[in-house]
Amino acid sequence: MSKVDWVVVKTARGEPIGAVGFLDNRIAIVGSFYDDRDINRDGRVSIKERATHILMSNSDRALTDVLVNAAQSEEVFMRDDRIYLMEAAAITRYFMRMAGEAAYNRYFAPGVSALAKPLARRAVDGAFARFVVTKGMENAVKRAFEAGIYA
Repeated sequence: MSKVDWVVVKTARGEPIGAVGFLDNRIAIVGSFYDDRDINRDGRVSIKERATHILMSNSDRALTDVLVNAAQSEEVFMRDDRIYLMEAAAITRYFMRMAGEAAYNRYFAPGVSALAKPLARRAVDGAFARFVVTKGMENAVKRAFEAGIYA
């Protein structure tokens, strides 16, 4: 059985951000050293970064960053030129997710919220229970929207 041969991926400034694993000179795995929410790459997710993640999803941001930088690495490209296809797919997926999220937040979320509040008021008593039911309905609709777009 072959062993995975790892190549550390660095930014243009030389900061290590992830690694690409090769099996028989073919990319087998790509990983990031940082969490998607760790925007400044300091190794911890601050309260500001958590708030930013709540307002705007950063799903796949770290992995996309690694793939973009790996595609610029001669060491990675010379071993497996499919890195450009992986990079293009990751960038497309990342921006499609952002566009879908923006469309939902702008056009669907206000209507869903306006509909969920009166339904929750009829379904349960108590402000906290209404809040929980409202947020649950909003979350269910958002997940159904995302499942339809990102399927």
